[in-house]
Order: sequence, then C-alpha cells, then structure tokens
Amino acid sequence: MNLTVTPPVEMALRTLGDEDRQRMRAWFDKLRNWWHDSGIREKSQKLGSDSVHVLRAGNDIRIFFRPEQTQIVILDLATKSTILSFGHTAVAGQ
Repeated sequence: MNLTVTPPVEMALRTLGDEDRQRMRAWFDKLRNWWHDSGIREKSQKLGSDSVHVLRAGNDIRIFFRPEQTQIVILDLATKSTILSFGHTAVAGQ
C-alpha cells in the first residue's frame, strides 16, 4: 500500500536523531500493511468520528494517520509530553 508523508511529518523527522528516525520509518513500514495486519490495527486507536487514528510508536512518540482505500496518510508526529502540554488548550477552547 502507498504511504504519503505530509510536510509536518517530514519536518518532525528532521528534528529526530538517526536512531529515532529509523524507528519511525520502521513504524511507517508497518502502517503500509494496515489493511492486512490486525496487530497494527489493534495497536492503533481511532480518534473521534474522523477517520484519523493514532499509533503509539514506542514510549514517547505518537503517529497520527488516516487510512484510505489506496494509501495511508501520515498526518503528524507528536511526543507524549507535547500532547499532555497542549491537550488542555484544545479542551479549553471548546
């Protein structure tokens, strides 16, 4: 399956060290098998009613993605600490 990496993800990958970047590429390869790998689907969590999912990639990094019929679109990467730091802002703005 095709995999599309958005510009925010490309920027985030550039900020990672070589080891973390290789680890993310390995997770991306696993996501290519989204439709055929029940294990990777079970590790992912759907967010709300959108078709956006999040995958915990190790202890710290989360991968936000959207599975489509012909491709997986990697939307963003975030660390757990970033999500926890800014999560209250999204809720307060509602």
